[in-house]
Parts: sequence; C-alpha cells; structure tokens
Amino acid sequence: MKYLTSLLLLLSITSHAFTNEDLVHLTAHTGASYMLQTTFYGLNSKVLKQNFWTSEGLALAETLAIGLLYKAVENTPTNQLGLPIAEDLFGASLAIGTHVSFHF
Repeated sequence: MKYLTSLLLLLSITSHAFTNEDLVHLTAHTGASYMLQTTFYGLNSKVLKQNFWTSEGLALAETLAIGLLYKAVENTPTNQLGLPIAEDLFGASLAIGTHVSFHF
C-alpha cells in the first residue's frame, strides 16, 4: 500500500493522456469507479449479507454496468467504448485491491 501513490503517479506519467482533457477524463472514470465499487461492495456485504468474493464480483458487475449505462446515455459510439470501460475497470480493480488488503 505504501507504493500505491508512486504507482498512480507512474501510471499518470506513462499513460496515453497527452492533453489535460484526457488526463481529467482518466481520473474521473477511475475515481468514480473506485467510489462505486466501494459503495456497491459495502451494500452487497452489509445489506445483502453476501460473502466477500460474491460481494466483490457483484459490485464489479454493477460498477461496469453503471459505466456502460453512462456511456449509452452520452451516445458514445460502440467502437469508442473500450478506453472508458478500461478506465472504469482500472478504478474498480484499485478498489478491489484495497478491499482485499484490508480484508486479510
């Protein structure tokens, strides 16, 4: 966990984001997905009383579904969905990594 900040800095430097708009877009998708994954995990585990891995898997599906729904409302062409969904998956993966590290 102590290297997470360095990793995020390295990823932001080496990413494809050549303009400030691209970097803001990456950060927004990653942060929103992290927040959604954590919220859905909490709801699934505490309210629905699911075990750890079921909660994480369902939360991941819910987070990516919200990302797809957002892009559908935004009228994004289907051939341009790859990068935003990858950014959503990155944010959700960071959240899962955080949950796993605190769970064990």
